[in-house]
Amino acid sequence: MNANVLAPGSAAASAAPTGRIGISFVCFGCFVVNNNRRETTKYTKSVLKAEPDMRAETDKVKLESFMAALGQRVRGQERIYLTGGATAVLHGWRTMTIDIDLKPDPEPPGLFEALAILKDELDVNVKLASPDQFIPAIPGWRERSLFIARHGLIEFFHYDPYGQALSKLQRRHDRDLRDVRSLMQEGLVRADRLREMFALIEPDIIRFPAIDPASFRTAVIEFCQSEPRRDEQE
Repeated sequence: MNANVLAPGSAAASAAPTGRIGISFVCFGCFVVNNNRRETTKYTKSVLKAEPDMRAETDKVKLESFMAALGQRVRGQERIYLTGGATAVLHGWRTMTIDIDLKPDPEPPGLFEALAILKDELDVNVKLASPDQFIPAIPGWRERSLFIARHGLIEFFHYDPYGQALSKLQRRHDRDLRDVRSLMQEGLVRADRLREMFALIEPDIIRFPAIDPASFRTAVIEFCQSEPRRDEQE
């Protein structure tokens, strides 16, 4: 059986969405086939772990080319917020990223059509992902987002550094912690303000059942307390 086809009646097939060709809100470039309806449906890479069509990592040059090409292809004057590895690559504390994580706000006309083309033309992985999918959105996040460039009708921004930092502290992978330290070293995040931002979203954490509020709070406090001491040692 083709690795791209889910067996009818399997658990994965039951979970897969149905419909015409579409773009996943998780990953671009991963397709499954619904044999019963003979239609192709976009699906997440988490289900298709054997998907062979894994694209190359993205460096700063390719990321800038992606923004320029996307700005020329969409048909509306809107904003796109980059986050995660894209922010790290553009600021220079990472050289490559596996995915280009972005949030359109609002979605410009022609966005998904453009992404479907550019992922192949530029050999990039694109995900619709942002911190507010994993933690509560911090009030004022749009105003704190940092302008990158304008291409065509689209303005590109780094998603609010405080939102990025808190989402990474909630996850607490080693690379996430390195990214938060880099945000602080760049002067994009301050420890005292980070604690203030956490206090703003703390009452809404209950809306995210996967988060343990106590451990999240402890992670933020311990990180903020450790950073001044680390700076003094340097």
